[in-house]
Amino acid sequence: MKPRNDEERLVQSLHDRLPSPSVKQINWMIGQSKERVLADYSKSGRKVVNYDYYSIATTCRNWQVVRYYILHTECSRNGYTFGSLTECSQRWMRFEDGVLHLHIFELKKQMCWYRNAQPFCLDAKLSLMGWNASYTRGGRQQFYIDDAGCVPDRRIAPSMREYAQFIGRKDEIDLGIAIKENTIDGKREIYAPISRKDCFKMTERSYIPVRGETLCKIGLTDCGVRYIYSPWMRRNIDRWWKSLLVANRHGFDWKQLQEIGDWFDYCESLQYLGLDTHSPKYLAPADWKMAHDTIMHRANLLRQRRDAERRRQEQLERERRAEEQAKKDKEIAETYAGRMGALLGLVIVGKGITIKPLQSVDEFMEEGNAMHHCVFTNRYYAKDDTLIMSARDEKGKRLETIEVNTGEFRIIQSRGVNNCATKKHDDIVALVNSKMALIKRLDKQRKSKNDKVALSA
Repeated sequence: MKPRNDEERLVQSLHDRLPSPSVKQINWMIGQSKERVLADYSKSGRKVVNYDYYSIATTCRNWQVVRYYILHTECSRNGYTFGSLTECSQRWMRFEDGVLHLHIFELKKQMCWYRNAQPFCLDAKLSLMGWNASYTRGGRQQFYIDDAGCVPDRRIAPSMREYAQFIGRKDEIDLGIAIKENTIDGKREIYAPISRKDCFKMTERSYIPVRGETLCKIGLTDCGVRYIYSPWMRRNIDRWWKSLLVANRHGFDWKQLQEIGDWFDYCESLQYLGLDTHSPKYLAPADWKMAHDTIMHRANLLRQRRDAERRRQEQLERERRAEEQAKKDKEIAETYAGRMGALLGLVIVGKGITIKPLQSVDEFMEEGNAMHHCVFTNRYYAKDDTLIMSARDEKGKRLETIEVNTGEFRIIQSRGVNNCATKKHDDIVALVNSKMALIKRLDKQRKSKNDKVALSA
């Protein structure tokens, strides 16, 4: 609602400048909710989805402001999760000449809410609402907040300090009525408070969704009944509600349908084809079966063409990536000898064992094929600070492949055929460790040369 007078325009301008709740206040609300949610989960052992309501009493100029928040939390076997904190209502109050001035900002209500669902549209914005008789407790049918937890950090306006115990704990509208009737001092509780749980139960018994009633009246009795308790039916009816009304207004015979799901699929196909989902031409055809088959056939053809185009684009993308990878591998193979430098001249000779670094990428492939391990497929030749050497016996037979980390100068792994250790494994490891100082000196020379080449380039 747009502001109608100077006071409402003032309240609107002040509302736009209100700050967000502090980190301390948010943490207090999350802590209060977490205890209850964890307790419920420990009792039931099933996923718990919870909506808690909290109020923050603050002041803005000479106004008493009560801000209500919805805290959405969940708890399952994966742990506790904080979903969202949304401001759902604001009450602006002040006394002037003994008269209570009240202005309300609230989120838009959902069309159908019941059981443990919260009633507000959380993706909407707070809007100014008028105060009239429909907001009194006797005639009011909307949701009201009685059991909201009060955040301890409360600020009370001077004119409201007399009623501080009610701010944030009692519906301010009823507070105003009690003040007008002079009953707040004589009898502070003029009614039995209704908790949110009792409110849900009362709503579940008495509330009949308007759309469910409309569906029953137009002949879709089964849909009308299922609309009340079936989330699938409610989701689809709400999505195609305007289309359903157009079809009914232009005389569509709903008895032609074997299942309402066929009509939902038909509307989705119309939308997929880019056709008008509010046009009587499509929504109320003379021959429903022919129209349905035609639209579904066109949608399937379009879907097949788009899928084929998507697969073609994916294939082109895979080919492009493979080409880039091949180009990169070729560059790495050409620069391998230059990057390794002095380390390639290393030869370690022991008792019946000769250890040499692999000299090229081709030797990596030969080593991997002969030893049946991943030294080539996992591209060890492209890794920085890695020296790969091959240990062989006197006859030139491959014994093990050794990986040395040139950053830490230690052996990472030494593997034989099929990644198994050989009888000479300990001798090979001891021989390489004895020459680690030489490897360190050669690596220093290599890095110094590479730095000079980089600077000259």
